[in-house]
Amino acid sequence: MSYVIPETPKRRPEFFHVVLLFVATIILSFILVDPIYPFPESVISGDPWWRYDPDPLIVMVTVIDESSKDGNNKDVNNLTSSDYFKEIGIKNKIIYADKYGYELVIKGSWENIPTLLETMKEYPKSDWIWWMNSNIFISNYSISLSSNVLRNVTQASFADRQMLIGYDCHGLSTTSFLIRNSPWARDFLETLHNSLLFKDFEDEETAMQMLIDFEAIEVGSKISYVPLRTLNALPFNHNCGNDEKYVWHKDDFVVNFTGCEEAKEDCEKRFEEIFLSRDLTSLLTDSSDYNMIINVGEEPNVKRYHVHSNILRVRSKYFSKAVSADWVKKKDGIILYEKPNIESDVFDIILSYIYGGRINFTDATSSWKIFDCLKAADELCLEEFLEYAQDYLLENRKEWLKDNLSIMYQDTFPPSSLTKIQGYCINQIRKYPFMLFNSKEFVDIHEECLRVLVQDDYLEINELELFEKLIEWGVARTRDLNQTDNQTINEKNFDLLSSTLDKLIKHIRFHNMDSEGFYSRVEPLKSVLGTKFYDEMKVYHNKSRIKDEGTSNGVSTSPIPKSNNLLPHRGAIISKIMNLEQGAIISSWIDRKDLPSDGNYNDFTPEYYTIKNIPYNFKLLLRGSRDDFSANTFHKKVGKCRSTITLFKLKNFEDFFIGGYNPDEWDSPFWPQFKECENAFLFSFSLGIGHDMSRTNRQGRIARPTIEERGNALNMWKSSGPSFGKFDILMQNGGIRLKHKSFVPNIIPLKDGETFKIEDYEVFEVTQKVENIADRRERENGEIAVEIQS
Repeated sequence: MSYVIPETPKRRPEFFHVVLLFVATIILSFILVDPIYPFPESVISGDPWWRYDPDPLIVMVTVIDESSKDGNNKDVNNLTSSDYFKEIGIKNKIIYADKYGYELVIKGSWENIPTLLETMKEYPKSDWIWWMNSNIFISNYSISLSSNVLRNVTQASFADRQMLIGYDCHGLSTTSFLIRNSPWARDFLETLHNSLLFKDFEDEETAMQMLIDFEAIEVGSKISYVPLRTLNALPFNHNCGNDEKYVWHKDDFVVNFTGCEEAKEDCEKRFEEIFLSRDLTSLLTDSSDYNMIINVGEEPNVKRYHVHSNILRVRSKYFSKAVSADWVKKKDGIILYEKPNIESDVFDIILSYIYGGRINFTDATSSWKIFDCLKAADELCLEEFLEYAQDYLLENRKEWLKDNLSIMYQDTFPPSSLTKIQGYCINQIRKYPFMLFNSKEFVDIHEECLRVLVQDDYLEINELELFEKLIEWGVARTRDLNQTDNQTINEKNFDLLSSTLDKLIKHIRFHNMDSEGFYSRVEPLKSVLGTKFYDEMKVYHNKSRIKDEGTSNGVSTSPIPKSNNLLPHRGAIISKIMNLEQGAIISSWIDRKDLPSDGNYNDFTPEYYTIKNIPYNFKLLLRGSRDDFSANTFHKKVGKCRSTITLFKLKNFEDFFIGGYNPDEWDSPFWPQFKECENAFLFSFSLGIGHDMSRTNRQGRIARPTIEERGNALNMWKSSGPSFGKFDILMQNGGIRLKHKSFVPNIIPLKDGETFKIEDYEVFEVTQKVENIADRRERENGEIAVEIQS
């Protein structure tokens, strides 16, 4: 499902959740002894009423003119231009599209025809496009476009029809119509758009009518004219006298509030009459007209409710199934139902919503009660309640959500429908993982919840720390294993721990750990990994590769195995070469934090970014192993991009990579070979230990162009990949030539002038993060929480 939705204002509680309720007359009909069901026959026979065949593929399209936002709450005198009215309209269309599996496109624009044409291109396989303006509201969800509207048109006369449109006493009504996604339709819309641009037509209706009249045979034969109320009922008797055939009736499909204010009518009142059921809460206290008893809660706190099954089933998919089930208990014609898992004070709020259409959360309502209501609404399939209550917590109780992050994450885990709360929790855990991993609830988290996190590429945590937290969780979850000293765990207990962690340990990225940490902190627990898996990981951390005789100038040259299954480093930078800490260091170099602002190096200590405050986003543009290593591919994918970093991983050099930063474009017709760039730089990283140079290089080394060589900082050859200086780094034919010339100091401890094979290389576009005030506060609060818990 596709939603392109402009920013929307905060909701008005009294309108958000009730807009999509069935109209009062439908509800009242359900209270009758022999109700008239506004559903297809399949529903009455017991088939789920929300399942419809989405054939033909339909795309719903509307636009929201963002320039007309009033920035305020509801204006009774100008209902249709108010922000809250537009937001309710968006929700109305989203839920209808979700119900029938239609695509929905909502764009911020004021150009209708171009938006339609653009949508046709974006969805070339669609059969029909339903255009509606922002003032169109769907008032009867039981009507399916594919099953009811399109199939009800006479097939013989409909076979070659390209468009369905309504009409009133003045002619065509273009605020809501159906048009095929066909060559004829696109030509028709383009012709219509051109006529609006170059001819003196006041509106689309006039232009379309003139086009139809002018080309009566070619155009008119392609259009089916349907009664206005099929796609476009009016809320009042206006413009067309007292003709009732244009005015909305109960069970009508849609209603159009365009021009409501011009009729000098009370638009708000009419809006409520159509969309809000009358207050039925008085029925809850009237014991004379009920057909269902629900016992809610557990003894001794059970509360009995006298309710009306038809009201419950139309409001709730859950009750729609439950009261129709064969196993439902009845006594003297009264349905008897038990809900022991919901507390009565929560069910009071739920029933108030079902009968009265309102959710009355206040500052005095506890956050835990709201969350319990959410879980109950999830079980009872109250979609609007779920939307509103989740938004209420996210807008008004965010600090409470943070304080209970681990509980919220686990309780909203699928198959729960609390996707907004869960999405918030996952994003918080990704950015501030120790808010979960250092919490007292961590060891109680369900295995599946933990597995999702351990697999997450975006989890910003050191791999060794994640491994140790996983061991902590496993020890706490393994029966008869309570030792805190890993050295004292015996072989039997290792087997138990290995069994506990079996589905989790394989997702730890041991190859992304530094060798020193692997041997000091992982090797003592190698039995947990299993012999085969440990031996495989040990290849990447072989002790012989960090001894003096196995290095060249501090860089390992021992051959390493080839693996096509290596996972990228974790964090916001999804790279197979560098990790998040290295991304923070490179970000610091981009902002020249390695240089004193006053030029005085005496007592100068650079303050680099950490993984918590990296100011840049890194977008992967090219990966050699994925896209290929040719110069042509590089210039095609990267040539016009500004501000890029390139990373090179050389064959047979483990734990070592080099790269460079280019703040400019790689392609330039004015610089056929070399290009001047003061802010370009080279860098190298090595994770090996045992030599002074390589140990220092764990934090990376940087080289900047000399004053004399700034004019040669970038090599722009079309036959080369990303290259720097006068062959300091020259990439050609899948290899890289290194020659120290234009950048100082020499940070690449390899033989000068030689060519090396490339195992892989990556190019990232570097862009400044846009952080609003709320995000900054969240980050700062998260950092404080991590520091306290650490």
